[in-house]
Amino acid sequence: MIGLDGATFDVINPLIEEGLMPNLAELIDKGASGSMLSTIPPISGPAWVSLATGMKPEKTSIYDFTYRKGNSYDLQPVSSLDYAGRAVWDHLGKAGRKVGILNYPMFIPPYEVNGFISAGLWASEDGEFTFPPALKQELNEAAGGKYELDVDYHKPRYEDTELFLDDIHRVLAKKLDAAKYFVKEKEWDFFWFVISETDWIQHIMWRHIDESHPLYEGKKSRMLHQKFKEFWRVIDEAIGEMSAIAGEQSNIVVFSDHGFGPNEEIFRLNVWLEREGYLVWKKKRSKAFSSAKGVVFTCCKSAAKAVKLNKLTPGLYNHYGRKTRGRLIERAIDQIDIEKSVAFDPGHTIPFGGIYINDQLIKDPRKRDELGREIAGKLRNWGNLNNVKVETWQKCDSPVTEAGTGPDVLVGINDWRCVLPKDRFNGEVFERKPYSSRHTGSHRMDGIFIGVGPDIQSCTIDKVHIYDIAPTILYLFNMPVPQHMDGNVLKSIVDEQYLTRNPVKHQSGDQDDGFSDSIDRTKELTQKEKDVIQQQLKDLGYM
Repeated sequence: MIGLDGATFDVINPLIEEGLMPNLAELIDKGASGSMLSTIPPISGPAWVSLATGMKPEKTSIYDFTYRKGNSYDLQPVSSLDYAGRAVWDHLGKAGRKVGILNYPMFIPPYEVNGFISAGLWASEDGEFTFPPALKQELNEAAGGKYELDVDYHKPRYEDTELFLDDIHRVLAKKLDAAKYFVKEKEWDFFWFVISETDWIQHIMWRHIDESHPLYEGKKSRMLHQKFKEFWRVIDEAIGEMSAIAGEQSNIVVFSDHGFGPNEEIFRLNVWLEREGYLVWKKKRSKAFSSAKGVVFTCCKSAAKAVKLNKLTPGLYNHYGRKTRGRLIERAIDQIDIEKSVAFDPGHTIPFGGIYINDQLIKDPRKRDELGREIAGKLRNWGNLNNVKVETWQKCDSPVTEAGTGPDVLVGINDWRCVLPKDRFNGEVFERKPYSSRHTGSHRMDGIFIGVGPDIQSCTIDKVHIYDIAPTILYLFNMPVPQHMDGNVLKSIVDEQYLTRNPVKHQSGDQDDGFSDSIDRTKELTQKEKDVIQQQLKDLGYM
């Protein structure tokens, strides 16, 4: 399993036509391929959880990188302890299969599996992010130096795109070296490797690969587009090497959690909610904060001119810059008067809107549902009047959503090409411009699916859903599929002889499949870990 975060055929097919991705072209030619629909919303947080569990966000309770825990609207970062259900590698491990998982987003703290696991996004290089713990040193050795986890592309220093490319190539090379080593040297029946760099490079560089993008820069963009192509060529080469090491006896699946496209618009959801009378913000506190922030930034700017702080090394920037920014950035929830607001987005990440009907003020669930429908209808009407496509999804429309989990209303604008920042309560409600010069691409529903191997036939497929991956994996191991999984086995891709020999079996039982105590879910992330995650979300431009 090779996960390419944010991969889209809109990028891959032209590269294949240029001959830059021969290995992926061969997999497509020999196997099954087609678009794969992501979760709603199409965000890595819920998508990677649904890929692992075969369950929709309504069941996993995960709609974002953050979620509501208990009665508080102070959203918490998602960890390996928070989602409902079990990952496919838990089922495989219980059946005695050896599993190896590398760079899986949000899977901290790492827990015991029948094999090895390392977390990707969320993990800190200075913390514990592997099981067994000794795996961390193996990663360092396999990478030929300190194993690096992320490139926070939305940092101001990455206005220098060349610097960003240098850093992302270095980090990617270490991850690819480690993956190839582990595929070759480790014992495994099931191996799942995630590359998040494909998402990060598209967020920052979409302006340079799309000539119609409002921030396209002509000659400079054409030069950077060539370097973008080289990035994908390196990945294709690694896919070829890993496939060769795995051998023809292995089934190989290359896939993405969501697709990608341009970001060209901004919709300020909390501004709209405030102007419609649903949200009240703490005006005095925010104004005081803004004034203090302005004074601090003015002083910092003057000091920077004096000592050339813009030339700070990355280490010094991380130490001082992050520390200062962390004190100055005020979250959306800190600006909302919860005692007076009936509806608000407390600070979900920018690809979507997540509106909560305040259950501290409106106790009756039916009245909350009615208010949710009212707000959803007004949002769509606003869209019709302003030539903006507004889509809404309500929790009350889903029969499987647990009460108290997830937003009451999900909002997507213009097929996800519009981002929805929540932490500002002034300015225009809607603007046709990119979110920033370092966040010029955004997520789409259509990801990719490519499968090849002894049990997979050559075909083109339609309507693959992200929830189909986990049950199909279990089926290819001739294991029963738990009934609580929302996805279906992709019979259309499976070799007819395998289908004949192995009819699909379903396993009844509760959601935990008989091993509810195999993972200790009583643990909590430390405040330090939560702060690191919160800062990472900011540095990646999601908040």
